[in-house]
Amino acid sequence: MGIYVTMVPRKFVLESGDVVVLTARDIEEKLVRDTVFRLWVPDVKAVYKHLVDVQGFEVATPSVHKGEKYSLRKVLSDTWELHMTLYDDGFIDAEVEVRREYIEHLTPRRLNVVYEAFEYYRSIYDKLHI
Repeated sequence: MGIYVTMVPRKFVLESGDVVVLTARDIEEKLVRDTVFRLWVPDVKAVYKHLVDVQGFEVATPSVHKGEKYSLRKVLSDTWELHMTLYDDGFIDAEVEVRREYIEHLTPRRLNVVYEAFEYYRSIYDKLHI
């Protein structure tokens, strides 16, 4: 298996004006275990259609249902795939994981990502809401 490198946001300005800064330790400990970052879009159906029709995503099967409206994947390399889970309320969970063709896909290790997913839908919704 290869190595996957990503960049993650560190500083956030909330709608209230409050500023949140994540430490390297926060990211290191949580990013491969939990969903730290969730994206949001106003129209999940439009994003779904764009991802499938324009960007070449496909339905992620098999996958564990988590109450999502859509579960999609895009193969990134021989080893990695981007898995995007889209919910009715506009939230999107995105993670890079070992492709489901490999037995290692069954391990709980995933890498929660932001920018990779955003790049695939930014042409129809260009605001990054995390």
